[in-house]
Amino acid sequence: MFCNIFGVFILFVGVRVYSDNDQDWCVLAHNVPS
Repeated sequence: MFCNIFGVFILFVGVRVYSDNDQDWCVLAHNVPS
């Protein structure tokens, strides 16, 4: 379970780094439960 969550976290970090629109990513991040 932890590995899966960590993998998703890395994926989101990658999306943030390569995304041209950080605001959209921030909105998605706020919608994801901690």
